[in-house]
Amino acid sequence: MNIIQRLTIVGWKRYHKKTTLQDLDVEVEVLRKWLTKSLRLEYINPHKYATWMNHVNEVGRMVGGWLRSAG
Repeated sequence: MNIIQRLTIVGWKRYHKKTTLQDLDVEVEVLRKWLTKSLRLEYINPHKYATWMNHVNEVGRMVGGWLRSAG
């Protein structure tokens, strides 16, 4: 989460954003995989997983739109 927040700020501040936004996109995907692993190992329940995934998917859509506009 800290890396995602940092890359969001760096992407906002940089003039050439594409590589930073690609890194941000990768980190969002890493977070998605950590959530799946957390569910599989039963650290979180299915309801919390669904809630988290809805939020992560929304962030992913925002990053994707930002990437398209910066492209």
